[in-house]
Amino acid sequence: MMRSPIPLFSALLFSAACWLFWPTLLQMETVWRHSETYMHCYFILPMSLYMVWQKKDQLKLIPIRPTLLPLWFMLPILALWLSAYAIDVGFASHGAQVVFFQLLLWALLGHQMTRAIRFPLLFLIFIAPFGESLTPYLQDITAFIGVHLLRLADIPVYREGLYLHTPVSVFEVAVACSGLNFLISSTVISLLFAYLYFSKFYKQLAFVVFSIALAVIANGIRAFLLMYIGEKSQMQYGFGDDHYYYGWLVFGITVFLSFRIGEKFADAVASVDQPVVVTDVSAEALHWSRLLLLLLPIGLTLIASRQLHTTIAPQAPATALVVKQFEQTSQNSVDTSFYDGLRRSSLVNEQGIELIAADYALRQDRGDMITWHNWLYNPKAWTVLEQSTGTDHQILLLANQAGQRKALIYWYQCGDLVTTSKIEVKLCQLASMLLHRPTELKVRLLVTPATDLNEGRRLLTPWMKVVVNASL
Repeated sequence: MMRSPIPLFSALLFSAACWLFWPTLLQMETVWRHSETYMHCYFILPMSLYMVWQKKDQLKLIPIRPTLLPLWFMLPILALWLSAYAIDVGFASHGAQVVFFQLLLWALLGHQMTRAIRFPLLFLIFIAPFGESLTPYLQDITAFIGVHLLRLADIPVYREGLYLHTPVSVFEVAVACSGLNFLISSTVISLLFAYLYFSKFYKQLAFVVFSIALAVIANGIRAFLLMYIGEKSQMQYGFGDDHYYYGWLVFGITVFLSFRIGEKFADAVASVDQPVVVTDVSAEALHWSRLLLLLLPIGLTLIASRQLHTTIAPQAPATALVVKQFEQTSQNSVDTSFYDGLRRSSLVNEQGIELIAADYALRQDRGDMITWHNWLYNPKAWTVLEQSTGTDHQILLLANQAGQRKALIYWYQCGDLVTTSKIEVKLCQLASMLLHRPTELKVRLLVTPATDLNEGRRLLTPWMKVVVNASL
């Protein structure tokens, strides 16, 4: 009896997909390796495989019957990945490639097998690192909870952005204090628990929502306890190595409480023990040769991705701007990055007004204007107190722990488009690439000491026209 060629063909398809997504796979693994928030991603695939292995006896009853239905979903996913890859939108390219592999498994295994392992398959989405955009909101929630709990504990506190002033010290709700890693880890664990201990969907959903809310509140309590300990001990405790241990202690207690509460409402039959219903399988399976259609979009996308024009960034950026009354300087007071531009200038005048300018290509072999490691100001050193958006610029009032305040006006340019929206810049990038339209990307910032937004606007607005004219 001739052995089925489907396993060999499946390996070929996965190899082709890995070849296509290899640059994004490497980029995604780099994020895992360099971020504590996403270290859990290394364990997602083993956990999914273990959940499938638990059902091995039931899965033996289900035949593998490939289907072409997922192909219709693969096409837009490939278009999304190619667009995100072209303009370096990491979270979109990471998510798109994971969804593509999920769809590919669906196509190769068939409807019934996919339905039987739907949770382990969907669980793979947590391989993609996402959630960074929640950080500012989580910081704000943490600060809100911390302020109210400090006041309940009769500790005077004044909030200034993400800085909490108390009689003993100034506490900053930094990025690391947002609890994003706490939230993502709790979500992953709660999903596993819900899958193992609940068979009713409404219970699974309720438990996951409860666990997420508990994680957010617990992180606020953790921040309060650290500030309370620091306040009462005159900063002798709470902010050394014990800061790290307190965090894990609160996380462990939170997970334990959620599990104990979940056990009270657990169903008698866990989801993994539910029988798999096998429907009629008398119809002839899709012939393997028709699966060759799956290679076509993968191959075309691979060719298109390798044809993207890329500008080679110089080792040392050239000068972006030369403006009268401004002199070159080697650094700026708010630690603006944008070091990977093709051209870059950091200038200052006699009034102490700083000008930072950087120019980028549509696509570079190293760097991009809108990316996670390019920031207008160092978020570890500065927090936003106020902000105001104009028609083509935005002004921020920044403060640091030393009590200094800075006003910062910035805008982006993509060809003739002047905006402060990162989304608009990315769409402009994509349109320019699709239309083969030569376009430069620019970022411009003006910084000055100021006590409020009005003073900052008064000092910086006259220089905006000078900078725009110098950009032409």
